[in-house]
Amino acid sequence: MKKQKLTKRQYNDALEFITHLILTKPEAVRRLLARFDVHFTSRPSNRQLINEVVRMLSKNNQKFNESLTKLISIHIEHKGGEMAVIDDNYDSYEYDEIWGALAGLAGKAIGGIAGLFGKKKNSGGGGGGAAAAIAAQQQAAAARMKADMDAKMRQMQLDQQRRDEEERRRRREEEDRRRREAETSAAKKKDGGSNVMMIGGMAVGALALVGLLLFSMKSKQPAPPTIIQKV
Repeated sequence: MKKQKLTKRQYNDALEFITHLILTKPEAVRRLLARFDVHFTSRPSNRQLINEVVRMLSKNNQKFNESLTKLISIHIEHKGGEMAVIDDNYDSYEYDEIWGALAGLAGKAIGGIAGLFGKKKNSGGGGGGAAAAIAAQQQAAAARMKADMDAKMRQMQLDQQRRDEEERRRRREEEDRRRREAETSAAKKKDGGSNVMMIGGMAVGALALVGLLLFSMKSKQPAPPTIIQKV
């Protein structure tokens, strides 16, 4: 049976899944590579991980492909919300179908990506020209894949920076709102206390004024006439 050719959609899906995995879970990718005797002398960069993953994919190692697919499936279970935008049909899935649908995309995409590198040529057959052509095809496919993944990595990083900035802005706005509410509440309490003091002061002043008026009126009353009694 003729193997189905990898579509552009499957190619893009595969790169999206792998790149997102490397960006968010580089240590898991490093451990996967270590299982296949790919080691680093220091903490690898994202580009180094991309290069080694592509190199392993170019070997069309079935066990590596299956392990990478399984790792991505696990990754989808935890990061599916971030990766769901990869599938245009995401909105048509029921909630419990989302992860399975994405995992299925990952399996199909990675399962077919080895076809980009062509078939391995047996050492005993064919001429040197055919082997050189295959090697050149593999190198070109690997170089294109690395460049595409680098571009996707930069875009994902920019998107993450934008999301982080939006989150920081949202938090600043929320903090400002809470601060304004606290200041308004404090000002109302302060004004309420001032009003009570002012009313109390006015009441005391009014009582004092009434007392003063009464005293003044009493002091202005004419003295009673003096009665002289005849002896």
